[in-house]
Amino acid sequence: SDVPVVALGRSRESSAIHVGDVLVGDELTRSVDLANHSDFPVKYTLKSIQRGHSNIGPFGVFDVVPAEAEIAPGGVQRLTITFSPDHETIHFFELFEVAMADGA
Repeated sequence: SDVPVVALGRSRESSAIHVGDVLVGDELTRSVDLANHSDFPVKYTLKSIQRGHSNIGPFGVFDVVPAEAEIAPGGVQRLTITFSPDHETIHFFELFEVAMADGA
């Protein structure tokens, strides 16, 4: 399947990644690429800014790795998103901000 690409820059545009349905206790993994179209390396950090229901247990519903890295000029960083719910609900979601070191 195709991997969605999110271009880094000064845009405040949002991109939604729908991971799909999964049975309680199972996990589903999807990928997304962060693309640096600039002429300079870019350091980013993912920040969770809003989320829906949480798991009952100690582990998060969503895990995204790597949560921070440096992307070379013209480079791409693949992120792996894992969705692993421990109970049934339609209210699981998480909104991440891609914060770049220069404040963009």
